[in-house]
Amino acid sequence: MSWDDDYEEYDEDGDTLILCSQCREPIYEDAEQCPYCGHFVVRDSNWLAERPSWFQALWIILVGILIVQLIGCWF
Repeated sequence: MSWDDDYEEYDEDGDTLILCSQCREPIYEDAEQCPYCGHFVVRDSNWLAERPSWFQALWIILVGILIVQLIGCWF
């Protein structure tokens, strides 16, 4: 993950712009294809990937604690 993967800007109408993963030009967030390079925008369908990194870390820690608790009940 590069420093600008979380790039977010707004145009004059307030629409959200993101960077194309191929050419790194700003494109509309809901664009299906980059108007600069023609690359199709692939949206990650993983619900955890759409969350901030602190949430991901917390989720992993909580799942780890749950697994340890379940293993502890068996022994």
